[in-house]
Amino acid sequence: MATISNIGDLAHEDYLHYRGTIIFLLSTYGDGNSPSDGEKFEEWILKADPNNYFSYMYYAIIAFGNKSFKNHCGFGLKTEKFLKRGGAK
Repeated sequence: MATISNIGDLAHEDYLHYRGTIIFLLSTYGDGNSPSDGEKFEEWILKADPNNYFSYMYYAIIAFGNKSFKNHCGFGLKTEKFLKRGGAK
């Protein structure tokens, strides 16, 4: 069953040990930051140690950004790095 959720509406615990596939549609605000509804998620991924929490997760990331910024799509790239460190495929 597919569910669509705003990244700002989910608790971090909802991602831990998740089994299945998640497709992230992530926009970047300014030079590599998350939009306001993703700020808590971004703070979490920058500080947390994923400890293989995502070893059963499969993911795809579609990142949006403005090429006039050096770090366009930066939020998507940060999220990908975090998920890979956690064992996601």
